[in-house]
Amino acid sequence: MQINVLQKTLHNGKIEKAIEYLTYLLILMFYTGKSFEVFTVLIDILFLILLKLNKDKSFFSKNKFLLKSFSVLFLYLFFQSFIATNIVHALENSMGMIRFVILFFALIYVFNTQEKIIKLIFSVFIIIVLLFIDATVQLSTGTDLFGFPLYHDMKLTCWSDMPNLSSYIPIFLGIILASFGIIKDKKIVFFIIILFSLMLFLSGNRGSVVYAIGSLFIVLMFSSYRKFLFQLILGLMLIMVLVFAFDKPLYKQFLVYKDPFNAKNNTGRTVLYETAIEMIKDKPLSGIGSKNFRYDFHKYYLPVYERTKDKNIYYEVYQERVPLHVHNMFLSFLLNWGIIGTVIFFSILYYIYKHYIKGNNLAILSSVGLLYTVAPYNFGQSIAQGYWQFCIFLTLAFVVIIGSYSNISKDREKVIKKGIINE
Repeated sequence: MQINVLQKTLHNGKIEKAIEYLTYLLILMFYTGKSFEVFTVLIDILFLILLKLNKDKSFFSKNKFLLKSFSVLFLYLFFQSFIATNIVHALENSMGMIRFVILFFALIYVFNTQEKIIKLIFSVFIIIVLLFIDATVQLSTGTDLFGFPLYHDMKLTCWSDMPNLSSYIPIFLGIILASFGIIKDKKIVFFIIILFSLMLFLSGNRGSVVYAIGSLFIVLMFSSYRKFLFQLILGLMLIMVLVFAFDKPLYKQFLVYKDPFNAKNNTGRTVLYETAIEMIKDKPLSGIGSKNFRYDFHKYYLPVYERTKDKNIYYEVYQERVPLHVHNMFLSFLLNWGIIGTVIFFSILYYIYKHYIKGNNLAILSSVGLLYTVAPYNFGQSIAQGYWQFCIFLTLAFVVIIGSYSNISKDREKVIKKGIINE
């Protein structure tokens, strides 16, 4: 009997170890196209097998609220999809998010010790170093180590043919900052932050820089770390000056913020927001359904276009071309999920804030990446994009994992103290 229990423990330990190392590969490889999908599915399958074998009731009990809330959200999205213009795409996108929710639970289940959390942090450090090397090569020669060229001769791509690097990198900002309180050698952390900052500024994408700095500013303003705000702003300004001195195209990009509502400067996104608001007015509670913006767009866009005084080239192109999403995170929640779905999701975020972030200095820092993914001022992404759903739930897992680090430390201290007392 004892041998069977031991064999079962060893077997389950191997599955858990497999999930752990697949996560490191996931972090390393998700820049390369759709590889994150493959690793996500593999981790999900192994995790479900592990749960079945372990029959760990304590995990379900501990996460009862989250499990129930996500179940309610998916039940709502399932029925909501049947009132969408394109039912298939609505179902595919909203139900497809289940794989990222399972990934979220798998990561918080497996990364449950301080040693594993430190390994996770170093896996992020490794990806930053590797990407920085590749980005340096691409900036110097025009192509990266794998032959991918700069996007339109000005934006970094690295490991892909699209400028995704600038959008993806900031999701690691929170876990990098939190590592200051975890990694003993602060020189390593400082070195990684310098590489991260340089790569972000040199990426050629003004939006990601603004969203990342905005998220960082908000977190620091509402945390005990606001005393470092001045030094941080000073450091970022210095990096910006150095980068702009060598990167004139990027400098020109930032000049658009002199007049951000000008159609030329925001590449016509203002009219997309106006169209989205008209859609929301028609279905405020239920929304139009995931990934349905493209199908209802022209019906609402043409009246908006007709009353637009400045009929410029950006607005004219939308008479023929249909945008895939609304290019604003907060509008995308209200538009795709309606007020009901948005309230359910943000109640989940509030629960995580209350139980893992509030009063936890490390978790507060780690929340920068999560805030970046869901921030209302993020004008480049949407909840209807599968890869951005992945980013949201990955950063959500980072927050819970880092938030648990302090609790693990406290539990360990209690055990040690109890042992001393008993002795």
